[in-house]
Amino acid sequence: MSLSVSSSVSDILDRVATRVVDNTHWPDRLADIRRRARKGQPVSVHLAVFVEPFLGFVLDGTKTVESRFSINRCAPYRQVGIGDLLLVKQSGGGITAICEIGSTAYYELNSTEFTFIREKFSRQLAITDEAFWLSKRSACFASLFRVQNVCKIEPLAFTKK
Repeated sequence: MSLSVSSSVSDILDRVATRVVDNTHWPDRLADIRRRARKGQPVSVHLAVFVEPFLGFVLDGTKTVESRFSINRCAPYRQVGIGDLLLVKQSGGGITAICEIGSTAYYELNSTEFTFIREKFSRQLAITDEAFWLSKRSACFASLFRVQNVCKIEPLAFTKK
């Protein structure tokens, strides 16, 4: 889910900034994003909702690539770029981490591409369950994002609209 830069997104970024003051990377990075947003410059902030165990895998560094599979060509397909900010939200809970997109890969799926993704990215996706791959067999599009600079934060209340 992409968030447009509005007063609510600016408010969220301000609230996140108060939770990363001891981090070596994020205070300056968020200050730059917030400064660009105030000047009306484009910034890309996305929200990813995770369930366990995948949320824990992102937070502990086991999961370094996030994926979204879809039947239709829809977000986030080709809408996420390198350096974009990703807010990590627990399903039914708050924003629990922030990270950046380190690289992106987009696929129009056929059996060869699907097999390639499964073989190359299963470990980085932290997917060991055959049922996952069976459930994605009918997907036509895949979006993969390498996440970096993951920073766990005190949960921040956020209602997805």
